[in-house]
Amino acid sequence: MAVLAAAPRGALLHAPDCYMDKISGSAELMGEISLDASTAYNIEATSNALDKPINCLNVVVMDRPRHKKLIKELNDLSVNVVLIGDGDIAACLNAADPNSEIDLLMGIGAAPEGVITATALRGLNAPFQGRLVFKNDGHRARAQEMIDGDIERLWERDDLCSSDDALFIGTGVCPGRTKGVSFENGKYSVESEIIDVSNGIHKFVNGFHHS
Repeated sequence: MAVLAAAPRGALLHAPDCYMDKISGSAELMGEISLDASTAYNIEATSNALDKPINCLNVVVMDRPRHKKLIKELNDLSVNVVLIGDGDIAACLNAADPNSEIDLLMGIGAAPEGVITATALRGLNAPFQGRLVFKNDGHRARAQEMIDGDIERLWERDDLCSSDDALFIGTGVCPGRTKGVSFENGKYSVESEIIDVSNGIHKFVNGFHHS
């Protein structure tokens, strides 16, 4: 997806181009899951909140070497691990969507995408937490320059996007959360997911462009 998040100046965290540990799910998981908790705790809490057996939970994790420990912990708990190559914004939206088979997203992705995701999930009243992860001293130094305060802190959804006057748009390029670009009868069709936080609007719209 091509994605955009917009809000008044200063309402979105100016996140550095480093990594962020993330956890997100549906509205039923508000106050139930936390990056400060263990994997086992979060899985049990999700199972209880959704009234769904642990071995029926579907948890999305990006297929990266850095998640070897997390994936093993999930496998040991008999969770269904859904590995993805990329696209954790769409995966978070799926986890927040009650009509999706995905129950939870866990793991480390890019920090700027975490801010965009938090904007979307604020509009869906779904939980999101993030904590910056630094691969090297350069990442840490850049974060210290860009962020005023504790760069090690746990960022709640509404810390990352602190205004209801916010908008998320995700337009499909490849099929997935949205249909992706298609060509038929001399025109291109694209589908976008729009979340207007202030007005509580969540909809999918189609646009057509002549070649």
